Amino acid sequence: MTTIDREIAVNGLPHIDVLKIDTEGYDPTVLAGAYSALQAHRISVVTFEYNTVWNRVNATLQQCVRYMDDLGYVCFYDGPRLFKISGTCWDARYEIKKWTNIVCVARGSVLELEFLAGTSVFGPRLGRPPTQ
Repeated sequence: MTTIDREIAVNGLPHIDVLKIDTEGYDPTVLAGAYSALQAHRISVVTFEYNTVWNRVNATLQQCVRYMDDLGYVCFYDGPRLFKISGTCWDARYEIKKWTNIVCVARGSVLELEFLAGTSVFGPRLGRPPTQ
């Protein structure tokens, strides 16, 4: 077993543009293994799945969003429309364990501004989160 931080060190990667995590419920574990890279903002965009299989690692979406927020990232539900769920935008009703993707970008980055303005390559998708 390895971690993102270890792979970055072994391969001498200075920066990762997009880290896409799809580990069938172990996404929070992968995020924990990327702590140093995330803290240093060596990853521009992080996407991960959120669903019922997170029960395997006893993690919640709120815990992951706070973890990313503490590391200086802003998270959004990624669906037909992007919806900010970080910081004061968090609501306990978002903890629905419905199969969805979360995308996080460095706070204050051009990508965050584009996401908020609806002008990023992801398109004008700022809107409401998925419902139960």
